[in-house]
Amino acid sequence: KNNNNKKKNKNNKNKNKKNKNKNKNKNNKNKKKNKNKKKNNNNKKKNKNNKNKNKNNKKKNNNNKNKNKKNKKKNKNKKNNNNKKKNKNNKNKNNNNNKKNKKKNNKNNKKNNKKKQQEQQEQEQEE
Repeated sequence: KNNNNKKKNKNNKNKNKKNKNKNKNKNNKNKKKNKNKKKNNNNKKKNKNNKNKNKNNKKKNNNNKNKNKKNKKKNKNKKNNNNKKKNKNNKNKNNNNNKKNKKKNNKNNKKNNKKKQQEQQEQEQEE
């Protein structure tokens, strides 16, 4: 009877050991599974955030593109207007200079004509 009991005990001990190991393995597997689940969730979150970031960046880029386009147009118009103004001013300056020069020339011509006339008269008198 005692021998039988010893055997039974040994068997039970072995069974318990096996079960303990089985449970340990199961627990480890579960831990691993949970870790992976967490990792996956985090990755999902990260991806969502990145997607949003990208969307926002796209929007920002588009806005900047539009702003740049507008500014380019504005600058072009400004430049054109400035050039128009400059041209007008130059035209006016030129006109004024031309007028001045004409006046000067007329004056000189008159002077020269007078001189010529005088010389001619003197010559005629001499003759």
